[in-house]
Amino acid sequence: MVRFLKKEKFDLIHSHGKAAGVYSRIVGKITGVPVIHQLHGIHYKQYPKIIQFLYLSLESFFSHWSKTIICVSESERDEGLKLRLFNKKESVVINNSVDTTKFKPSMESKAKTREKNGIPLEAKVILSISRVCYQKNPELTLDIFAKIYKNNPNSYLMLIGISKDDYKIQKQAESLGIQNNLLCLENQKNIHQLLSLADVYISTSRWEGLSLGVIEAMAMEIPVILSEVTGNEELKRKDNNEVLFISSNLVSDYVQAIEHLFQNESYASQMGQLAREKVKNEYNLLNSTKKMEKVYLTFDPKNK
Repeated sequence: MVRFLKKEKFDLIHSHGKAAGVYSRIVGKITGVPVIHQLHGIHYKQYPKIIQFLYLSLESFFSHWSKTIICVSESERDEGLKLRLFNKKESVVINNSVDTTKFKPSMESKAKTREKNGIPLEAKVILSISRVCYQKNPELTLDIFAKIYKNNPNSYLMLIGISKDDYKIQKQAESLGIQNNLLCLENQKNIHQLLSLADVYISTSRWEGLSLGVIEAMAMEIPVILSEVTGNEELKRKDNNEVLFISSNLVSDYVQAIEHLFQNESYASQMGQLAREKVKNEYNLLNSTKKMEKVYLTFDPKNK
């Protein structure tokens, strides 16, 4: 990698995530190529205390080898500053964002996608983009749906990003008696089409950077219910009309919020419309692209 960078004479390295962040900053230090490192959540809470200390110390050390740290949300930046991973001057916030011309509501797509996946048009569908890990907490999502299904047998849960063959998830689903109304779809590219079939989007994460899945759902005018944690909290900063937040891990609180949306379609519709406007104004791909371009040009040799 060092030889390749020297040969091709790159002006800038932009890395994402933990492992890439280690490699990029070591290589950048050796070659003298400036490094921009982008966080997508600060992932340490799942580790024992000693590993947390080592990881956070390493991240703090490598921040001094970075020209800029990019955070995908203000709440992620706040957490990084609190943990002393970097200082405010060397960090910048560029929100995760979506293309609202692609992610937009479509009744036609909803009908076709439901038919393709064997879901009746009149059924209620809860959707979550997730994976099986401590951070995403999909086990709680299954427990929530089990209660919803008990009260409304014509309801479905779709988990995107989780394999239908995942033993842990399937075992829990069978123990809860929801396996026939659970759809798991791994590695999907047509996310906007799948989102169109949902009535409610849910995130039970223990923390986030700023979830693209949540923003995509909001752009599709789908009402979202989120755990009130770092990353998700970003969407609560100015007002709370577009998103429902759950501050506890209680299944009953999520169930109450979901059933409220199911029973009040006009409220759910208004909430979805407000959510799309929020995304268009604050999480628009074009705006974030311009901000990223500005950061890149800071390191353009022509501008030195």
